[in-house]
Amino acid sequence: MSITLLCLVKGNTTANVFAIDIDSGKLVSHLKKVIKAEKQNDFAGLDADKLRLWKVSIPAKQPSAQLTAVSKISVNIKDELGGVELSPVDDISEHFDNGSNKPIKKNLHIIVEPPIERKEVHCSAKYGRFSKKSFQWTVTREMVTLYSLKKRVYEYFTFPDGTEPEHLVISRVISGMSRRISKPKSNLSSPNQEKSDEAVIESKTIHISTDEDLASTIWTSAPQVDLEMVVDTSQQPFSWYTYSRMKVLFGLQVDDYNYLPTECLVRNGDISDELLESVISEILRNHTASPPITGDTNEATRRVFISSIIYAVVSTFGGEVKIIPEYEVSGSYGKGPFDWVIKIGDIIICVTEAKRNDISHGIGQSSAQAHAFMQRNRNKRTYTDADLYDEEMFCIISTGMLMKQNLKRFKMKCVNILTPLIFLTPGVEWIMTKVILRGNEYDENNSGIVEVRVCSPKPDPILLMKSSLTKEDIREPVRNLLVQIKGLLEEQRDSVVNGKRHKTWKSNKSNTVKQLI
Repeated sequence: MSITLLCLVKGNTTANVFAIDIDSGKLVSHLKKVIKAEKQNDFAGLDADKLRLWKVSIPAKQPSAQLTAVSKISVNIKDELGGVELSPVDDISEHFDNGSNKPIKKNLHIIVEPPIERKEVHCSAKYGRFSKKSFQWTVTREMVTLYSLKKRVYEYFTFPDGTEPEHLVISRVISGMSRRISKPKSNLSSPNQEKSDEAVIESKTIHISTDEDLASTIWTSAPQVDLEMVVDTSQQPFSWYTYSRMKVLFGLQVDDYNYLPTECLVRNGDISDELLESVISEILRNHTASPPITGDTNEATRRVFISSIIYAVVSTFGGEVKIIPEYEVSGSYGKGPFDWVIKIGDIIICVTEAKRNDISHGIGQSSAQAHAFMQRNRNKRTYTDADLYDEEMFCIISTGMLMKQNLKRFKMKCVNILTPLIFLTPGVEWIMTKVILRGNEYDENNSGIVEVRVCSPKPDPILLMKSSLTKEDIREPVRNLLVQIKGLLEEQRDSVVNGKRHKTWKSNKSNTVKQLI
């Protein structure tokens, strides 16, 4: 007696369902041959006896978890779909007949599982401008997921601290058409020389965003596949975070940093007169050798004046404290380098140059950087410890060059104090903040509750606008800044025992990190 069975190959969608008409008196092995003949392109080069057939009963037109699962190549047919494997020596009538085992109309009856197929994927991955790696990835259909590829790529490159495989972004490189461009004659060439043509191979990248995108690239008819990739990380650069963006990200309640909660700093370090004179002389020497200090002064010039301060302070610790430039770090929301890190035992103090004209932008950037670093520390601890302790990081932000100042008199005329004039004065402005990542409180993204405080007293600005700068112009602001930073580093050094932070605070906060910007 003939029956009709609705069949589907594992990993396909219901759009690929096909019907098989067969005599129920035949064996299951006969059914395998009929299915192979029906799907001869899919099973080319494959013997029918290698197919595994599973009996199921899944409504094909009613949305369900089983119907969704059947389209996944990694689905467990027995456990997730309630499938029963059919023995090739069974009669089909033992499982399907016109009685109690009659196939239900519009239900899937047979899931066809091909044998495990392996594919050699020859991968070539590029990360950054110069780092390129090649490796072979031998996979089955079940193994081909975007996350598994990210994990494999993660093994071959050194990414910023805090980067996890899920942060990677992978794009496939597709070689384009060759085109020829005309090359003009050289000025030194003869008058009769013609223009030459040069072949250029253009290529483009396509983002791989889903498992299906990756599978369609790998599972071709070829026994091996070449996969050329470009790798990046998904987080925004830290410089993207203005104060307003950081405020939204961490759920802060105030629109202006001037109204953030305050934190009082009381410790100052001792600075010798010799060191002070040395720093002042270096600043004056750099000022003399630099172009006029104006609003468009570039980042490299501004960095010179900031480094004069931090290197001078660190030099007073006799080698206990080290500075490492261009330190990469990455977190859930940001990535990129700190300009410098200061290392005291296991304590990291991060130093970053902020935006030159907007101190609030620097606060946004430094807070995102602090969160990334503290998040990395939390991930390194045990679950219990991570819930017990808050993380803290102090940030010193410098605009580098321009400071806002208010005027109440302009050209000897009084101005309404409710509408003061604001102008920009070239100089080096500093502000210090304290960023706290709560140990036992979490936001909706499970990344921790963040609090930002503005520290007082505020360091004095160092004015650099004069074309002819003298020692007396900068002596006091330089002295005050040096002693504040020295006090901060001394506090951190005193908390280190045997190379690690000693928990001395009443709140038992651990792994505190201080950041200078």
